[in-house]
Amino acid sequence: MLKFKFLFVFFLLSFGAFAQNEDPVLFTVGSSSVTVSEFDYIYSKNTGKKTDYSEESLKEYLDLYVKFKLKVQRARDLKLDTIPSLIKELDGYRQQLAKSYLTDKEVTNRLIEEVYSRSQNDVKLSHLLVSLPQNANSKKEKAAKDKIMMISKGIKNGLSFDDAVQKYSEDKISKESKGQLGYLNSMFPPGFYELENAAYTLKVGEVSEPLRTKLGYHIVRVDDIRDARGEVEVAHILIRKEKKRGVTDNSKNTIDSIYIKLQGGADFGELARKYSQDKASAKNGGYIGLFGINKYEEAFENTAFGLTEDNSYSMPVETSVGWHILKRISVKPEMSYEDSKKRLKALVTKDPRHKIAKASLIQRIKDESDFTENKAVLSTFTSTLDKTFYSYKWKPSELKDEPLFAFGNYDFGINDFVRYAKDNTRTRLRMDDLEIDEAVEQLYTEFVEAKAIEYEEKQLTKKYPDFRAIMREYDEGILLFEVTKMNVWDKASLDTVGLEAYYERNRDKYVWKERANVQEFTLNTTDEELIAKFMKKAKRKSPEWLKNKFGDIFTVNEAIYERGSRDVSGIKFSKNSLSSQVVDKRKSTTKFKKIVSTMPIMPKTLKEARGYIEADYQDELEKKWVSQLRLKYDVKINEDVLKTLVK
Repeated sequence: MLKFKFLFVFFLLSFGAFAQNEDPVLFTVGSSSVTVSEFDYIYSKNTGKKTDYSEESLKEYLDLYVKFKLKVQRARDLKLDTIPSLIKELDGYRQQLAKSYLTDKEVTNRLIEEVYSRSQNDVKLSHLLVSLPQNANSKKEKAAKDKIMMISKGIKNGLSFDDAVQKYSEDKISKESKGQLGYLNSMFPPGFYELENAAYTLKVGEVSEPLRTKLGYHIVRVDDIRDARGEVEVAHILIRKEKKRGVTDNSKNTIDSIYIKLQGGADFGELARKYSQDKASAKNGGYIGLFGINKYEEAFENTAFGLTEDNSYSMPVETSVGWHILKRISVKPEMSYEDSKKRLKALVTKDPRHKIAKASLIQRIKDESDFTENKAVLSTFTSTLDKTFYSYKWKPSELKDEPLFAFGNYDFGINDFVRYAKDNTRTRLRMDDLEIDEAVEQLYTEFVEAKAIEYEEKQLTKKYPDFRAIMREYDEGILLFEVTKMNVWDKASLDTVGLEAYYERNRDKYVWKERANVQEFTLNTTDEELIAKFMKKAKRKSPEWLKNKFGDIFTVNEAIYERGSRDVSGIKFSKNSLSSQVVDKRKSTTKFKKIVSTMPIMPKTLKEARGYIEADYQDELEKKWVSQLRLKYDVKINEDVLKTLVK
């Protein structure tokens, strides 16, 4: 029932967005009115491709929507909207929707658009790194920050970026190549969002301000920007270089001879299988699959992406491994934004950038709500703390409840924060490596962020008409479910006297067609001669007799099917008729069916047809209920307004 209730309410969301501002009233139910824009959206969305705005279609749907509004009005008159459990349920939906709405509308969609836009270009980067762990204490943090600021100042005063890398960078791998990282494409790996931001905002040759990633502090230079290469599907033939002392390296001669064979018309796959020294790909004709930038050496990558046609192959190209001939199989086509959206959403929501973007949302909320805070009150609270703050034993000192911060008129005092800190014991326990003022500041930031989102959730109905519309649909959906359950579904299932009376009045509707008792045989053999003997005897003999005669070579199940059922199609509908054989050679089985007897047309009992009868009884109860509601509530339709919708 709970699952059904959720689906029921969710389905009603398709009724869509409601009217805003001045909007002609199409109809009223009692004191409630429905505007043209509300009905027009509902009608077009629910009729879909069949939307034609004909007078017949509009009136048909209008009748359905009037019934919906009659039921909702009855629910409100019964005060169902004041039931605490339903209020709580609606609030739960509101919180879920608000959370999703905020993250999707304000954060996720922007990040998706950002990643897609950036992915159109590859950016070549060099960087300088001052290493610093993510959870470093304030002393190490300050030392690293002072060093990177000193280096940045030196670069601004004329020190070349390349010289700065050689002198100061703590990235030993890239230091040898003057900090070069090669070409990169959005999305950068988790923890490097700030690096990506610099890469896609700087111009070629520009050097960034110091920035923080999970590795430490960086200074970045953009060396080149090009159209994104995407991914290419490739096969290759590899002849490795001979690196043993005293052994002549004939790899170049060998690859040249293979290249000559290709030019003479030899098959690339066969040559790869025969000669390639990349054992993993050789057996597959040299196939190494799709790859993007920065996976292989630059010479290999440039050659692969330099092939302009499928099935074309390159001249021999040298890498540190040896000599290659590459064959292009295909290039992965660029995906549209809409096609990429689902994949990108899964990526950005898992990436730390989502948290960073959320921080910008928090800042926007603060700016729009005239956020104010009194950090002096927080400092006074911090001064009362000792090491017990990191334990279960901490008991806050009694404080005067002075104002701490406010979003407009939505304000909080120091005691609100103290309660938050007290309730979050596990968080405090994990902070014992921080100074007390740092731990308090971190808790305070989390508290402010939580209250910022809470504040924004309360503004959604004011700021966003579509959010207000969806919440109204949740509200009316819950009420409709409850009032229909009360007046139709529960009555149909619990009113046994009424159900029996309905059955007696309509028993001619619930009739069995002609039916057959069927035996379904499965033989554990495909021997045609044995099957023929078995079926000949099965036509007249019982399973018991067959068991004595043939042993355990078969199993049999019994079922009843109505005439016209696919399960008995192709069988003459008469006693002792057999179906054709169904042989499964893989399982070594043979199946057939036998009609043992037939039963004439006869009425179904209440028990046999209860599901159908109950559903029909619900329809009857609902029709009577709607008729009563039409008498109870005055329904007025503005025919002139309705005519304006006809096209």
